[in-house]
Amino acid sequence: MKRKAPPRRLPVFLLPALACLVFSGCENAVSGQPAAGSAFTMSGLFNFRDMGGYEAAEGRIIRHNLIYRSDELTGLSDPDIRILEWMGIKTVVDFRTPSEKASNGPDILPKGARLVEIPIAAGDLNYTAAAARNTEGNTAYMISLYSSGAGVGPNDSPTNLVEHYLAEYGQFFRILADPANLPLVFHCSAGKDRTGYAAALFLRLLGVNGEIVMQDYLLSAANVADKYEPIVKALKNIPMFANGDIGPLTTVKREYLEASINRIETGWDTVENYFTNKKSPSYPYAVIQAGLALNARELGALRSIYIK
Repeated sequence: MKRKAPPRRLPVFLLPALACLVFSGCENAVSGQPAAGSAFTMSGLFNFRDMGGYEAAEGRIIRHNLIYRSDELTGLSDPDIRILEWMGIKTVVDFRTPSEKASNGPDILPKGARLVEIPIAAGDLNYTAAAARNTEGNTAYMISLYSSGAGVGPNDSPTNLVEHYLAEYGQFFRILADPANLPLVFHCSAGKDRTGYAAALFLRLLGVNGEIVMQDYLLSAANVADKYEPIVKALKNIPMFANGDIGPLTTVKREYLEASINRIETGWDTVENYFTNKKSPSYPYAVIQAGLALNARELGALRSIYIK
């Protein structure tokens, strides 16, 4: 059935009021801007959030209405699509792999948005394999996905987010450094691992306090619980998986992100060095590239665009 044409796009000055209606909270009734980290209320999304509102370096604030993190855009309702169109979304970045898109479907794009596919296999999780492992084993698996990518299983040891996807995350941040691509939504399947890592890098680069970055990351635990509930229930009903626990794969934990930040600080000393081609001389492991390879102009653009 042909989808009805969306209504006329709201004037820009009404966007804050719209945000106040659909986000779970507002900072104040005057500005209408959502509180930092507020989940967006849409029927087809679990983990859609504006990255704006956090305090960055020197007491400045990250701008609202430019960059949004999300889970996959596969189940959007017509009202959801209209909200994204009212926002003026120009770019959707999808971190999912081809197999994920084949299983769950392609993104539903708002009118006028272009899709950029940057597949990252770390985070395309094998729940059947995980169901054979206990809580401890799956927690080790997730820590490995975030930091080391070794030593968790003979058949499904993950590549890790810190070192194995430098080109992909470098491409993503170059897209963010071009204002012509904004407003932008980036997502993976649940918006918690590949997306959560990218969001943490973004906030840390802009000078957001590390504990605040962690709290933003941990918000996904509650946001995606309903998304994973059917998978958890289905596997519990299979006798061969009775002793397994996929819980660590369906949530986020402090130790996951801590593992990646510790790895970055060991190898590059600072997150900013990780964004460039600098590497600590004491780093004991070989890496594919020295860093995300952004240059000074691109780093400057990220700061000037997103911080007010």
